[in-house]
Amino acid sequence: MPEPVHEETVLHASVYPIAWRLIAAVFYAVSRASLFVIMAMILIGFAISPPLLVRLILAFSLLPGLTAALIRFAFSVDVYIREGMLILHRRGIYRRGLKVEVDRGKTERIAPWRIPLPGPGISFRLSSSDRRGYTLQTSNPEEIMHVIGAEEGTPADGTPHPSVVYAQAKRIAGFSRWHHIFFKFGIFPLLPTIILFRLHQYVAHGGMFGQYYLYGLKPYLSTFAYYWIIVLIYLVLYASLWRALTEGASLLAAYYAPSRAVMVRRWSERGTMLLYYGGVPLLMAMRLL
Repeated sequence: MPEPVHEETVLHASVYPIAWRLIAAVFYAVSRASLFVIMAMILIGFAISPPLLVRLILAFSLLPGLTAALIRFAFSVDVYIREGMLILHRRGIYRRGLKVEVDRGKTERIAPWRIPLPGPGISFRLSSSDRRGYTLQTSNPEEIMHVIGAEEGTPADGTPHPSVVYAQAKRIAGFSRWHHIFFKFGIFPLLPTIILFRLHQYVAHGGMFGQYYLYGLKPYLSTFAYYWIIVLIYLVLYASLWRALTEGASLLAAYYAPSRAVMVRRWSERGTMLLYYGGVPLLMAMRLL
C-alpha cells in the first residue's frame, strides 16, 4: 500500500481573473481614498451632520471595502508546496474544490504586480503549449516566486522587485493581526466614548444615569451607541491619515532603500501606534480643557 503524500501549507491567497482583480482593486482604492476626502471635507468646514457622516462612511468606505473583501474570498485558494511544485486548491465560492498544479519547469513568465492593489501579488503564465495564466494575490510573493521560478527582469545583483520588498516588509514588521485591529477599533474607542457620553449625561440630564431614570434603558443605550459610532468613525478617519503615511514611507523605502525596508516599516508602525494611542487622549484633552 503506497504511503500518503504529505503537503506543506504555505499560505492563503486569491487567484483572480484579470477583470475581477481590476474590479477588486478599484473598490479597495475607493474605500481607502474616500476616507481622505471625507476628512478633508470636515477640516475645510463642510457642514456634515452625524447622520450624513455615517451614510458617507457606509456608502464610500465600508461597502466598497466589504465588496473587495468578498471578491477576494470568492477567489481564495489554499497554497501548497510539494517537491518543487505549486498546488493551488480553491476554497472560495468560485469553482470550489478545483485543484491546479503548477510545475516549476512549465512556468514561462512570472512578474510581481507593479501596483500592490488590492494587495501584493504576482502574475505568471505557463508554457506556450499550456497558455494558462494566473493572477495571484498573496502576502508572500517571494515564497511563491522561489517555488515556480525567478521573477521577470530580476537585476543581476538579485534585488527583488520593490513590490516584493514592500510585501516582505509588511509581513515581517506589520501590525495587521486581528487582535490588534480588534483592540484598536473595538476596545480603545470605548475610552473616549465613555468620557464623552458621561459628559453628555451630566450636562443634559444632571447625572451619569439621568437619561436612564427619566426615559428608560432603550434611549440611554441608544445615546451611548450614537456616541460610540461617531467616535469610531472619527478614529478611523484619524488612523487613516497615519496609515497612509506608513504605507507611503514603506513603498518609498522598498523602491529606494530595499535593504532598509523592514526597518522603515517597523519604525513607521511604531510611530503610527504612538500617534494614534497617544494622540487621541491629547486631542480630547485639548478639546475639553
